[in-house]
Amino acid sequence: MPRLADRWRVLAPDFPGAGYSATPDAFEYGFDGYARFLDGFVRALGVRRFAIYLHDSGSPIGVRLAMLDPSRVVAQIIQNGDIPYVDALGPKYAEIEKTWELPPDAMREAVRQGVTEAHFREKFLNDVGPALAERIPPEPWTLHWSLVTPRRIEAITDVLVGLKANRDWFVCHRAYLAYRPPTLVVWGPRDQLHARGLAAGVSARPARCRAASDRRRRLAAGSPPRRGHRADPRLPAARAPASVKLGPAQRRSPTGR
Repeated sequence: MPRLADRWRVLAPDFPGAGYSATPDAFEYGFDGYARFLDGFVRALGVRRFAIYLHDSGSPIGVRLAMLDPSRVVAQIIQNGDIPYVDALGPKYAEIEKTWELPPDAMREAVRQGVTEAHFREKFLNDVGPALAERIPPEPWTLHWSLVTPRRIEAITDVLVGLKANRDWFVCHRAYLAYRPPTLVVWGPRDQLHARGLAAGVSARPARCRAASDRRRRLAAGSPPRRGHRADPRLPAARAPASVKLGPAQRRSPTGR
């Protein structure tokens, strides 16, 4: 970010429930809630066009933001993020999918038990191997975990449980790929969770779907999809936040243009 901020306006807010931001009880901790938060965030700052960075679990959040108004996205960077093709997911996704076979309460408990510092360490190191792992400083997961509270464990669990419902969004994610904004794909080959065929999938398998525009409208409105589409019935109406409570490091205005 510092290497970009001398020429560009760089925005990277901590989501509610993460980093130095607050953890409000009324917030919807999930992909839809975070996408609407980002939409309100950029609108509150008067940002009309932007390049977007899609990475890890932030990828489905960013895609939802983009789908609200694809014309705002002038470019995108995809780094080890979800690609919406089941056959292209990494082998660790199979471990997640096993929990989907459980009853809802049991699934949530199984997911919650995995929200630990050891889990964060594994997520950051992934499959790099011991020789390389010992050269990676521990701050990414130790600092992250130092800010985790019992309430935040529940919020993280909400997001992870939402991966099951996110599978229904794959068809609309594929439709978004057809917009083809200028894209830089960065891929770390040791990632066992996200798609190894990411670059090939983005370039060779875009597909439109008739449901895309309908889902985009209904995400913005917080209304349920038409017959044949599935969505979270608890989805609240979208609204721009009256205020955005961020940590002190994020209150500074970014430099550049």
